[in-house]
Amino acid sequence: MEEEIFYSPKEILTRILVALFTLSLILNVFMVIKLSKYKNILHVTETLLQTEQSRLQKYIAGEQTSKQEEKTIIHITGAVKKPGVYEFTEQVRLFEVIEKAGGALDTADLGVLNLAQNVCDETKIYVPKKGEIAKDITINNTNSSSPNNVNSKININTATADQLTNLVGIGDSKAKDIIAYRKTNGAFKKTEDIMLVKGIGESTYDKIKSVIIVK
Repeated sequence: MEEEIFYSPKEILTRILVALFTLSLILNVFMVIKLSKYKNILHVTETLLQTEQSRLQKYIAGEQTSKQEEKTIIHITGAVKKPGVYEFTEQVRLFEVIEKAGGALDTADLGVLNLAQNVCDETKIYVPKKGEIAKDITINNTNSSSPNNVNSKININTATADQLTNLVGIGDSKAKDIIAYRKTNGAFKKTEDIMLVKGIGESTYDKIKSVIIVK
């Protein structure tokens, strides 16, 4: 016959308290582990948010800088009400430049101009009067193969600054750079050599290659 074990009320209470303490300790350890995981998750999430916020700020700053740099400055003279230099923040067409200059005079011969033409940065435009021979009109059709176009081609080895500014995308600054390059390096051997001038790239060359020559 097994001997029955009897515990005093004090011992029973002690055992219950020990069990509760042990259970509480286990629960606390479990909660600490869970909280630690959550903290790690929160830390990672916070880091990702900070990274994305930094990227967004850089992107916005880059967009603003890009927009600030995308300026088109045009010099328009001739038969307009307010000739001068005008700045645009977007791509602009010839008729918009004329409007910016106060509009054309009644004596202007707009029939010789392509009013729908896109105007590049640093372009000089001359709006001729009726009966006047146009001298500084921007040429849009650079792919023309007309025989008459040969006589109007500009020799980049002898052209003056004024003549060079008649070319699409060539303003006063680039015209001076072309002349300075000629003085330093000698005559251009082929039309492609104009791309050796600082600031004149392939896109500009494509627009003017059919209206320039070297002699």
